[in-house]
Amino acid sequence: MYMIRTILFIFVLLTAIRLSGQTLTIRAEKVKQGEGDVLIAVFSAPAGFPYASEKAVSLLRAKTVNGSAEASVELTAGRYAIALF
Repeated sequence: MYMIRTILFIFVLLTAIRLSGQTLTIRAEKVKQGEGDVLIAVFSAPAGFPYASEKAVSLLRAKTVNGSAEASVELTAGRYAIALF
């Protein structure tokens, strides 16, 4: 019985870790000053990448400061593609 409880506990723990969000920080460097904001689209599937922003799981806007732009997003574990405009 102890072993079954231990296995169940480990399974629940691993599931919780996998489902918990992680912060992804995206940084663009050597951005020209005065050129506006950097737009970022995060996709979880190939459909729509890179231009169909309505299919993105997250859309971000980053201000350009001293030649770089940075934004963060909370995502679940997985594979993502990122487009910068």
